[in-house]
Amino acid sequence: MKVAGIIAEYNPFHNGHAHHIAATRAAGATHCIVVLGSHFTQRGEPSLLPKAVRTRMALAGGADLVLELPQPWSCASAEGFARGGASLLHHTGIADMLSFGSEGGDTAAIVSAAAIMNTPPFSAAVRENLKTGISYAAAQEKALFALCGENAAALLRQPNKTLGVEYCRALLRLGSTVTPLAVPRIGAAHDAEKTENGIASASFIRTEIASGHAVDAFLPCDSAALLRSAVKAGHYTDGAVLADRILLSRLRMADTATLAALPGVSEGLENRLFAALQKAATLQEVTDTVKTRRYTAARLRRILTAAFLELPSGFEKSEPPYLRVLGIGEKGEELLRLMRDNATLPLFTDAMQPPPDIFSQRIFDFECKASDLYGSLLSTPLPCGQEFTVGMLR
Repeated sequence: MKVAGIIAEYNPFHNGHAHHIAATRAAGATHCIVVLGSHFTQRGEPSLLPKAVRTRMALAGGADLVLELPQPWSCASAEGFARGGASLLHHTGIADMLSFGSEGGDTAAIVSAAAIMNTPPFSAAVRENLKTGISYAAAQEKALFALCGENAAALLRQPNKTLGVEYCRALLRLGSTVTPLAVPRIGAAHDAEKTENGIASASFIRTEIASGHAVDAFLPCDSAALLRSAVKAGHYTDGAVLADRILLSRLRMADTATLAALPGVSEGLENRLFAALQKAATLQEVTDTVKTRRYTAARLRRILTAAFLELPSGFEKSEPPYLRVLGIGEKGEELLRLMRDNATLPLFTDAMQPPPDIFSQRIFDFECKASDLYGSLLSTPLPCGQEFTVGMLR
């Protein structure tokens, strides 16, 4: 048995994701665990489809077990997102590898860069670079260039490699025996506005859906059917003006003290955010008004999502406290049996099961609140309590 872990959002699950799972199995994986992002994504946006639909897509696409990446880590920076996902796979006690898509797929180079980025000289260089007013990502790239040269720095200019580096950094910090595997990405590039050989980026697919265009050609059959069913039921976010206004109306209620306590807010940013929220008619106007070299649009979207969810700073710097199972596939029971004997975190298979400690209860309570708020943003809103009514999917 060789168990591979994949950290993903599947927003939605498309042909490129199917290729990734197939390539991971071709590399020797007999079982596949997917750690799935929650309702609000790493981009700082509500996901296209509810978590339950994306879980079904993952199972139909070849996952044997789907675990939840709780909301505080799902909408965190690349470092926080990677820390949360890698930690969960490590604590399953049964994962052998962490497989991720990458432009080029050079595992050794990615691991080498990750090791350098975990050293004090790198951290010191990043701090110095930040004093010049550049973004955190740019400060990291500049520091890696100074320590390792152009080839290493180039890894941080490609989104999938950047995330891969963060996965490896997290595994190294954990002292984990889980080994990384970079699978070369095929087809259209990340966020590309074109298709290639039947593969399109998830962002392109979401744009096509919002425009009312057919996307079946870019999704596996089961995934396409699940998408059609969700759209027919209105259980998707269509980027409508109404959803934007729901978000904006809630954000306008936040005062500067609330904004100052959010993850990623510093240097008086709360004052600029507060002023923009009082004047802007859309969230795009807020980000356009406030963004700078230091505070990129993506970082601001995550901050605004945290404000909408009332997510306090600090959660994303810790690690998820439990392993929550969202769905099990054909070999899922086998993995669950092994995890019950080997996992080093509590295994959470039933929403009615009481969390084992206060921190776990806080995280689960927050997950429920985020789920309820997300349900209000769908084309046809869902009632509260979905975390309790959906249950573990099979």
